[in-house]
Amino acid sequence: MTACSTGGGEGSADGKRELSVMWSQDTRPGMEAAVERFEAANPDVHVKLSWMSATDFFSELRTLLAAGNQSDVFMAWPGNGNAASAQVLSESGYLADLSDQPWVKDLPKSILDVSTSEPGGKGEVVEFITSASAFGGLYNSKALDDAGLEIPTKWSEVIPFCKAARDAGKVAYALGAATDPMAGVLAPYSMVGTAVYVDDPDFDLGLASGETRFVGSGWEEALDKNVQMAEAGCYNDGFSGTQHPEAAAMLNSGEAIGMLGIGLFIPGFTSADAEVIFAPFPATDDPDRINLLVGAQQGLAVNAKSDNVELAKEFVAFMATPEENVAWAEALPGTIPTLRPADYEPVNQFQEVVLDFVDTAGPFPDQNWPNPEVQQKLIVGMQDALIGRKTVKSVLEDMQIEFDAGVKK
Repeated sequence: MTACSTGGGEGSADGKRELSVMWSQDTRPGMEAAVERFEAANPDVHVKLSWMSATDFFSELRTLLAAGNQSDVFMAWPGNGNAASAQVLSESGYLADLSDQPWVKDLPKSILDVSTSEPGGKGEVVEFITSASAFGGLYNSKALDDAGLEIPTKWSEVIPFCKAARDAGKVAYALGAATDPMAGVLAPYSMVGTAVYVDDPDFDLGLASGETRFVGSGWEEALDKNVQMAEAGCYNDGFSGTQHPEAAAMLNSGEAIGMLGIGLFIPGFTSADAEVIFAPFPATDDPDRINLLVGAQQGLAVNAKSDNVELAKEFVAFMATPEENVAWAEALPGTIPTLRPADYEPVNQFQEVVLDFVDTAGPFPDQNWPNPEVQQKLIVGMQDALIGRKTVKSVLEDMQIEFDAGVKK
């Protein structure tokens, strides 16, 4: 974890009010620009920023909160999918109630449903979701050109694409499956928009009622295809011992042509002579069935134990204005704004692709799951399945056991 501060603070010589904000290093440019605008609009306030990697939030946020060492405002994930998500943190009383804030009435229902302390938009509103993103394929434009290849547009082209990449001395898709919590979900989440939610948009509701099951669903198809890709050499050699930052560096350098992941990875791409091209991953040969997962991303939460709750709410309200929300998304390639106006026009290639899917896309599934353990079973199980230590069916059975246990609580 790193921190940055430029002075000021409660009781300091300049007499400014101080607000502490902890955010993800992965989306640092957007937050730095937003804080600069907030301080310009509120010259009596100094914002002290600190940073943590997105993956560290999973393991460290609750520890910091329990110790009373957390900032006034901090990042939390929507829904209920992991240990740093809004509903999980709310159970321990860590998040302030924001239900009376003026921006709440403007939230789209899909965003409101995962912004509350209880599933389905029930309970208190406890965070403002800054933006939405999508899972799919991220491709290095120069690496594509150097290999003389085109992005696959149907499943039957994927394995040949991987083999052609190897022939060109490159890896088709970089994967770091060692310890990064996201590694086990990147490929499945890039496929289930098509494999699951095209046929059954309400699949997750069916899980809760017992009408649908992971085994025998499109989840099985998606995980099977992920294993097929591993067996065909689509991923880098030694992917099971590769960390996610190492895999991202492979995409950045052009050693890898692509990576399956989320649009939020795009700001970390720093190649001077290439750009990232985002494309839906074709988990089918039927072009009319290709779909995405588009879901709420990081949220701004207020520390319920803070002595600075009112100033923290002012900061969140500033971030929740449509003008500021649009500026936030435009500063972060790989996102779309939560409160975008009806006439909003895409500002980059990622938005051009994703905005065409917002009406049909599936949700980020873990945000509707009853506990973080379901995703954890997917993460760990997929790591084992990719190297042949576990079957896809057993991974899904483990996920179902955890889901059912969470529903019964």
